[in-house]
Parts: sequence; C-alpha cells; structure tokens
Amino acid sequence: MAEYSNSIKIHEIEPVYFSANNRVEFRLPQGKLYTNSMIVANVGATKSAGASNYNHLVGCYGQLRSVSLLDGNTELQVLTRANEWAAFKNSIHSNAYNEDVGNMMALNRKSAIFNIRDTTGLQTGAGTALAAGTKTVEGGSRVNLGATGVSERLSGKGQLDLAEVLNLLQSIAYVDTSVFKDLKVVIEYNQNINDIFDATQNQGVMTTIRPYLIAEEIVDESIVSANMGKLPRAIQYKVIENDIVSVAAITTGAGTPNPVVPNTFHIHAFNNKSVDRMLIKTRTTLAATRQEGNGDVGYGEYNSQAMLLQKNQVRVNGRNIFARDGITKDNERLALFADTWGSASCQPFSHSLAPLAADASTRDNFISVGNEGIGALSYFGCDLAGVKVKDLQLDYERAGFRSSVGGQIALSKYNSALDLIIFAEVKKAIIPSNNGYNVVYV
Repeated sequence: MAEYSNSIKIHEIEPVYFSANNRVEFRLPQGKLYTNSMIVANVGATKSAGASNYNHLVGCYGQLRSVSLLDGNTELQVLTRANEWAAFKNSIHSNAYNEDVGNMMALNRKSAIFNIRDTTGLQTGAGTALAAGTKTVEGGSRVNLGATGVSERLSGKGQLDLAEVLNLLQSIAYVDTSVFKDLKVVIEYNQNINDIFDATQNQGVMTTIRPYLIAEEIVDESIVSANMGKLPRAIQYKVIENDIVSVAAITTGAGTPNPVVPNTFHIHAFNNKSVDRMLIKTRTTLAATRQEGNGDVGYGEYNSQAMLLQKNQVRVNGRNIFARDGITKDNERLALFADTWGSASCQPFSHSLAPLAADASTRDNFISVGNEGIGALSYFGCDLAGVKVKDLQLDYERAGFRSSVGGQIALSKYNSALDLIIFAEVKKAIIPSNNGYNVVYV
C-alpha cells in the first residue's frame, strides 16, 4: 500500500481539551482504522518579552513533561520526563539527521557543519596571531527556525512524531479504534521556563501554542475488513520508565584534595519487570555548573556531566554485570554506551569536534573555550538483556576536586550534589481476553 494513495485519508484532529502551559488532550473517533504514523503539529510557544531561542539540544520538546496513550482509563503507554528523554534521543541521532530533519521537527540546533576559514593563515588582526584551519559552526537557518516571538505567526513551530516517544506505535501495524474504543493522546506541559529556552532568554511569560494531531485513516475497504476488530494474539512492546536517586555533594580539604566517595543505591522502579537497555544521566544540582554568567554551559539543564574518576557497577538480582570494579575509565564507558545506544553522541565537545569561536580568536582561546563544554553529554548505558529484575543495585563512585582558588572549589561540577536519572526499556504486552484485552508487564 502506497503511503500517498486513495487508501489513506489524512485528518487534522483538534484537541477536545487544551489548557496553555498545562495540558492538551486528543481523542480519536471510534470504529476507525489508522496507520501507526501520528504527528502532533504546532509544538511551540510564544513569549511576552524578548526574542528567544529554544534550548539547542532539546528544541521545542523542552515543553513536554509527559506524553500518554490511553484507552479510556487504561494506560497503554506513558512517558514521563519526556523532555529529558527527547533531549537524549536528539543527542544520539546522527549529525546528518539533526541537520536535515531534527532541526525541522524539534527546532533544535544539535547538528554542526564544518566551515573553512583562513586555511592560508593570512588573516590579520591587531597584533594577534589568528587561528588558521577549519572550525565547526551551527547552520544559520536554524537560528530562525528555533526562535519564538510574541505571536504564533512570529514563533517557530515543530512537530512531534509520537512513535519516537511511544514505542507501542512502532509495534503495531494499525491503530484500531474498534478495539481501543476510547483512544486518546494526552500531553502534559512543562512550566519551568529554564528547561525550555536558552539561559539568556528566559525572561517574560511563555504560552504554549494550541497544537493539533495529524492522523492517517485507512479507507480502503479491503484493508479495513481484513484488519479491523482483529487484535493479534499478543502485542509485545517496550516502554521507557524512569527513576531518580540523589548523590550527596563532596567536601574537600587540604589533607584530602581528591576524596574518593563511593555510593550504593537500590532502584525499585523496575522491580518485577523485564528490563533491556538502561541509561543513566548525571545532572548536577548546582546551577553554576550548567550556566556560566548568563549563558548555558553546554546544553544547560540537559547536560549529563562527566565526573572525576567515575566508576559504575550494576548489580542485578545479586550478580554483578561487569567484572571487578565495573566500568572505571572514560573511554570504557563511552565504548559501552556506543555498543548499547549507538555511536552518534557523546562528543568530547558539546558542538561536534570543536566549540564555536569567533574568527578573530587565537588558537589558544579557540581550544580553551571548549573546556566548559567538555563532558557535557556523558551518559552511562548498558543492556540487561531482558532479565526479570527482583533487585537492581547501582554502585556509583567519583572523586572530588580541590583547587588553590577557593571559588573554583564551590563552583566545581565535580563536587556538586547530583541527580542520577535512570531510564530503562521495560517490556509490556497487550493480551486479548474475552472482555477485550489486558495490559501486562512481561
């Protein structure tokens, strides 16, 4: 069946309920057969003051607090911390995807292009030795795409592919509202303006734009009669669930300039569930480690900060996943993450191979300005291979940092209290029954 044919009718479905900055709900008509391709359009916001740009990593998805697919009061799939999960997904998309698709869908600015400047070294300046060679810059078109204004007409509006955040839609060929008789999509909005805009542009009042849902109804009678009302024996799919634990701040002293502090946590959110891939994001609670002056360091609220001499060990049902002390080296952690989630992320700098810099910057400045962005997207990931979790334990170790400059100690991300945000793929299934179906953990 061709995607664009007389077999499909495209609908723009208005929300049955919309409260700006709070919640929006869409309902699909009963007794219809839809494709699994559903798009929430007009994802954006207006601002009462100042020209603003969305956070460069998460884009307009920073407004999303949760995304749910419900059948009446039955929860089919719910993604909480949707903005943080979307930021992570943007970070693992390829540079080409973020350049050509991501900036149009999410209005982010994650991608980078190589801009050749002064390869001959003939630039001139006021007594300054200028950098020769190439540098990495953001594409200029994305500046306007990700901007907001005081009206909808002046504001960039993105689109959310629901299959990117609701894996159930990837596991079914059709969405049948004769089976799911009261199907609805519910989005709850995030009201923390610091999670949405660049740190320098979070003034004024934000108002979410009224979105609408794009759905493709199948109208070919042969396809409808062959599939409507016929729920498969079982539908298995994965949902993204999460938990969070807190790591205490580190106090350093002259006698212990780099104290090593081990931590052990029991994670209860995944008990009695089959878990596949797991992700841990490290978020510092000290604002100065995410912002410098009035600007974001790296990606601000969405950074996952690398720590000093970090070690990770995972223990499932009393058994260590990794040998000896676990994952103890940065490159070891990077390789494991790439094997688990893909290799298109975790750059040493927050902007691809090198940070942004003015043409007149010296080579020393060109390199040093990247220091605050180094390790800003450092995740830990591993695969539990579908094990049924009875007890999940995390061992997390890091070292503190002491400088001869007292102010640097207080502002160091290595000493800051942390939140470890744990995401994991959990298996669920929809099982047909005499009265309809049951949603169960596998």
